[in-house]
Amino acid sequence: MQQIKSDRYRGERLQFSAFVKSEDVKGSAGLWMRIDHSSGEVLAFDNMMNRPITGTNGWNHFSVVLDVPVKSEVIAFGILLHSQGQIWMDELSFKTVDESVPVTEQNAVDDLEDKPVNLNFEGYQTEFKRRLIAMKKIGAILLFAMNSLTFICGLGFLFGEED
Repeated sequence: MQQIKSDRYRGERLQFSAFVKSEDVKGSAGLWMRIDHSSGEVLAFDNMMNRPITGTNGWNHFSVVLDVPVKSEVIAFGILLHSQGQIWMDELSFKTVDESVPVTEQNAVDDLEDKPVNLNFEGYQTEFKRRLIAMKKIGAILLFAMNSLTFICGLGFLFGEED
């Protein structure tokens, strides 16, 4: 990940691109770019999760394109890998483009329903519930690891050699 000042790109359309190769990506991978205000507010964002890199693939060209607002301060960008696998990048490019190149920004409201649905919340897991279950699993793993470490350290104390 890198962060740079947005001064020279304010009011421009910016493209971050690279050739990416993947091997056994079980979850997802992708380039990402975020434009932030000095307050920390996210002004624009794309992490390719609506077009993820998955599985094993040879070198392919990918890009994220965002408009850089005049009120922006920071541009952050990089590549991400969710879950297992490997990814490689080559021939990275960071440049301004004209308006004929469409933005790839992910709009949070694009995936929302027009009206409430399933008001009894039955039949599927909500995103909150999925995250809560994942956090509980991680917490259980960490608790198990901490207890195991405590047990191992205790054994070392009981059966360790004296000075």
